[in-house]
Amino acid sequence: MGRYVGLIALCLGLGLHAAHAKGYRWTATSTTSMAITGNIVVSANRIQFGNGAAVGLNSTGVRGVFTLHPPGVNPVLLHGNRLCGDEPPTYLTIEQAGRSLALYVYNGSIMPGSPGADMCASYRYER
Repeated sequence: MGRYVGLIALCLGLGLHAAHAKGYRWTATSTTSMAITGNIVVSANRIQFGNGAAVGLNSTGVRGVFTLHPPGVNPVLLHGNRLCGDEPPTYLTIEQAGRSLALYVYNGSIMPGSPGADMCASYRYER
């Protein structure tokens, strides 16, 4: 019996790891996210937007704060929109609370959380 419980736990663990590597789907809930990003898929190192465009995420070492990869990326999203308009975003923060997710997008050289950080857009999602 113990072997079966161990095997089930192993399979569940592998399934959870595969789901995390593949990413989590989030449904756009704010007017802004519905119009610009659409639904998204977020994984540990990437966000894919509703139109299929994607950006890489590099950790800054601060939980939930990322730089975009490649630097200067500014993908065309739904209806020809971009994350921060014409200026490429430099930072993105991700905040999850239960089944809700918020993306905050910044441009400029000042890291989010520091005085003078320039947030240019926010987007809301649910799962």
